Amino acid sequence: MSSWILRVEGVNFAATIDDTNDLSTMRGGSLALLNFHEQVGAALKGLAGVTKAEKVFSGASLCAFRVEGTLADFAETARRTIAGVFSDPQYGWNAKGEDQAVPLNYLTVVVDAAETAVASVEDKTIDAGIDKAEARNHARQFRQWTIAPLPAAPVHANATTEADRFEKVRPATAWIRAPKGHLLNATAEDTSSANGSDIYHTSASVAARRNYGRDARQKFYGKQLGEGYAKLLFTDSVSDIAEELPADYRLPVSLRSKIAVFYADGNKFGSIRKEVGAKAFSDRLDILRKGLLKSILDWYVAGEADEDEFGPLGDAFAVYSEKRSQWALRFETLMWGGDELLFVMPAWLAVPFTQGFFEMTKAWEIGGVPVSHAVAVAIAHHKTPIRQLKAVAKRAADLAKNASPDLRKASSVTFEVYESLAPPDTDSNFEAERLRLYGNNPAIAPDDQASALARLLAIPGDEFTGAVRRFQEIQRGFPRSQIYAALRAMREARGLWDKEAEDAARVVIEKYARFDSRAVDCLHANRLPSFGLGKAQPDRPLSLDLAMLATFWDYFEPFGELKAFPANSIVGG
Repeated sequence: MSSWILRVEGVNFAATIDDTNDLSTMRGGSLALLNFHEQVGAALKGLAGVTKAEKVFSGASLCAFRVEGTLADFAETARRTIAGVFSDPQYGWNAKGEDQAVPLNYLTVVVDAAETAVASVEDKTIDAGIDKAEARNHARQFRQWTIAPLPAAPVHANATTEADRFEKVRPATAWIRAPKGHLLNATAEDTSSANGSDIYHTSASVAARRNYGRDARQKFYGKQLGEGYAKLLFTDSVSDIAEELPADYRLPVSLRSKIAVFYADGNKFGSIRKEVGAKAFSDRLDILRKGLLKSILDWYVAGEADEDEFGPLGDAFAVYSEKRSQWALRFETLMWGGDELLFVMPAWLAVPFTQGFFEMTKAWEIGGVPVSHAVAVAIAHHKTPIRQLKAVAKRAADLAKNASPDLRKASSVTFEVYESLAPPDTDSNFEAERLRLYGNNPAIAPDDQASALARLLAIPGDEFTGAVRRFQEIQRGFPRSQIYAALRAMREARGLWDKEAEDAARVVIEKYARFDSRAVDCLHANRLPSFGLGKAQPDRPLSLDLAMLATFWDYFEPFGELKAFPANSIVGG
């Protein structure tokens, strides 16, 4: 009798999940990977020679099992068996356009095993086997196709010879049905009316993932939190999330049609996992995350509830679905499990949502070890590709983590707001675009510019609510016009955060103090501190504070104070 660690990981997301900007298609791929450990477990238990199969952990796109058996060549046999599950045609496009099983054969995975001597999934030394299997996974990823060879797919009578209209790569050999006029990013030539619906020519991959995603995203919350949450309705598209609010909300122009992509990456999760044990870590994290998700949804439901109790803010949290005669919550979960989380919401909810996230997670610990996150929030027009905003948020979070040891071991958040400018096309361009916006600081070595700026822009999570309150006090006591006057004076400086910009800003502010000293006192009293990031951390310059104020001004209280979850009430006085 021998024992192994079998590790399976989904890979090549750019080609299998983020290859379209259609929310349902992206969701279908990500939720398929979240649930694929069920198929892996079932395949192992049905494999001849396997006497025991225990799940060690499962995450957003990976899982590991400890397996006992008598197979002489378990690693290769198990690999072929699991790989066969992921290429099974039953997990593909249904020619009738009906919902089908998890679209596994349109994803790419790596499967490997390593022998282990541990006799229990609770044994902390099991990590040695997991690490070995992970190394084999990564090596295998470079030895197989980035996109698995296209499986045979039924071709309907009206198939087009052109590429899929969503991901624009694979041939459009399949189709999907959607409410008439629903998919506005497809041209009229792509559609034909059928039973009150439009038919859209797509690849088999998009058809399978989209059909699964439309159904699975409604079931996701019920599966995580129970039947009471399975009945909630969520928006169908990014444009629905950002749909215009009624005129009486008086939403600032800068927030209209904007979405926020909220990304959180666990700090040093790998190290904590090794310290407390893979299964103990995974089980505890799952409990904590479900509590977080429950608080988020309770907050949304309360915000959408009866206005006599909560105030007339229901439209800010939900939009009415004419098709279902029900309110749909303006919220989407695109990454869940593992080390990363990704949520999409209206831009006007980004600040209170972030406050709530840090409030919920501030006391998290696993096995006595504190747990923290690097958070980044990317805000832009709803037509901006989600994959682009996701890349921006991920890069901003990574830069903050790498900018300072303090930011790697404590929660932090960075906001990236794009008004008229488009986000960088790729994460590799992110640092250059950010430095082009903020300029250079000649006092800092060229190679350290990006890191130093990332450190100054990141706000520690446990001080975020305090920072928001400081900004709000400035809003109430200092005129916005003077912030823009200072920014105009700073144009001649090389950057918004160097000494020349600092001096130019101070001249404008001191001149204004002659007319309204109390307003200037309010500004200085509520300056952002340097957050105790060590003696090497320079004070955040006034010029950068003013630039941040100008960027975030409309986001703090767009239509009155919203209480962050998990507060009992949503609307403040």
